[in-house]
Amino acid sequence: MTTYGWADVHALLRRMGELGTDLLEGVVDTLQRGDSAGADAIIERVRAMRTERVRVEELGGHLLNQAWPGTQQVRRAVATLQASQHLERVGQEVGALAAIVSSRGGHPLWEAPALAALSVGARARLRDAVESLLAMDIVRAQGVLAQQSHAEMHQRNLIESLLRRAADDPRSIGLDLTLLAVGRHLERVSELAGDIADLTVRNAESDSIGLV
Repeated sequence: MTTYGWADVHALLRRMGELGTDLLEGVVDTLQRGDSAGADAIIERVRAMRTERVRVEELGGHLLNQAWPGTQQVRRAVATLQASQHLERVGQEVGALAAIVSSRGGHPLWEAPALAALSVGARARLRDAVESLLAMDIVRAQGVLAQQSHAEMHQRNLIESLLRRAADDPRSIGLDLTLLAVGRHLERVSELAGDIADLTVRNAESDSIGLV
């Protein structure tokens, strides 16, 4: 009979994180190239995020039933399960971005520098957030949280630039609204990364004051 432990759950969570960053990078590429076929393939792959989340919850729930209530292990286990839910939501945001690409029928959609900054920041924050949770690295997690203001700044820059363009050329409004939607999905990924990092910080703070 196969014996599983929390290391197996953490491996599944790391796989979800890697899949999330990989899908995010892929959907950004499809946005830049207007690759509808690539976007459709990403939408199919997004379903794997739900499959992985279900596996994390099933295995984690089984192990939780064997743990002593109120222990440090239980707190960290609950954080891992919550993180898997956040990562599934990352997949949903990626799926929404891919759907935008598909709806544009092969036209590239990457005109604002702020979008590139949002994209790079979202990928880096997501990767760091997952690794900070797995290692209970509070310094790395705090760094993720500190960068949220950068994502908000890039989103503001995007909105301001698109408003200026719309004022100069009202014909661009349709495209600008689509770009705003893209920016919002990317910002949401950054927010979800922050939610995962916050799980690390709260767990580490509980450990430091001796909550058991």
